[in-house]
Amino acid sequence: MTLTDKKYQSIHLIVLIVLVTLLWNTLLVYPIKLFVVMLHEMSHGLMAIAFGGQIIEIQISQHIGGYCLYTISPTFWSEFMTGSAGYLGSLFWGSLILVLAVKSERDKYITLLIGMILIILSYFVLQSGEFFGTAMTFGLGLFMIIAFKYFGTFFTIYGLNF
Repeated sequence: MTLTDKKYQSIHLIVLIVLVTLLWNTLLVYPIKLFVVMLHEMSHGLMAIAFGGQIIEIQISQHIGGYCLYTISPTFWSEFMTGSAGYLGSLFWGSLILVLAVKSERDKYITLLIGMILIILSYFVLQSGEFFGTAMTFGLGLFMIIAFKYFGTFFTIYGLNF
């Protein structure tokens, strides 16, 4: 009996979900949680920009939280969409990353793009004057750019081609 690629992908995803669940309160999963907070706050900011506003600052806390301070015109839709953008944006970005990584032959470029976006995002986190969030956002972005350059074949060498 041989497993198809789709069955291998399903098994890999199930194993990852189980591992993340078991390791949820460890330092191994902590950067992933912070990354989701970064996506959440970035989504608020991007929606504010889409409605003609601007990002003033973003804060990312070591307690896995944060905020996005922005300006928008006070209309129902701008407030509703910008307020809703955090959770919906996290879901959107996570889904987009997953689909592009699974469906693309050039999935390592997703890592580069995310790294560059985080480097840009770190500027807005820097505006809060908060060191932890700035260091984590910039550091994670830098790590992803380094991963793009040097770790591209790491997972395929060890047969972990997700």
